[in-house]
Amino acid sequence: MDFKIGDKVAYASETGGGVVTKILENELVEIISDDGFFITVPGEKLILENPAIHDSLRNAAYPALGSPDKVEEPSPRFAKSKPKRDSEAYVINLHAEDLINDFTGLTNSDIIVKQLNYFRDKFEKAMELKKRKITVIHGVGKGVLKQEVRYLLDGYEGVTYYDAPFSKYGYGATEVIIE
Repeated sequence: MDFKIGDKVAYASETGGGVVTKILENELVEIISDDGFFITVPGEKLILENPAIHDSLRNAAYPALGSPDKVEEPSPRFAKSKPKRDSEAYVINLHAEDLINDFTGLTNSDIIVKQLNYFRDKFEKAMELKKRKITVIHGVGKGVLKQEVRYLLDGYEGVTYYDAPFSKYGYGATEVIIE
């Protein structure tokens, strides 16, 4: 285990990862996961992400850990016009049984982390595709996943959300509009 504070890491056997925040005893590593949770993970279950881009990621994520590189704006003459938003609906289904094949050894928090990582990946993809309307199906349950999804949405500018139409989704979905 050769991790340093600020290293960008990925889970060796699942989707997602984070940034190393502490090196603990017994080869344990504390990371802040991609979805913002501080978790302790055995070092053997993590891999260092692409070292070629490692330093720039570390400096961008944790400027105090290294000297941040100056980011230059692209020349205006090469600026592209903004593509129009796609009005076609985009659906992100977060039902655990549709995302996870084997629940063996997974805690409720492990499942939520997987769902949130999946949500973030699909939401970013929808934004890249210039989708204007996204429906997130999170189910009802105790409302934890719905609350976490909405917390993540609060971090994006130009995004509004509300309960999806009850007649179509019941209480288990959130409609997202990207301006």
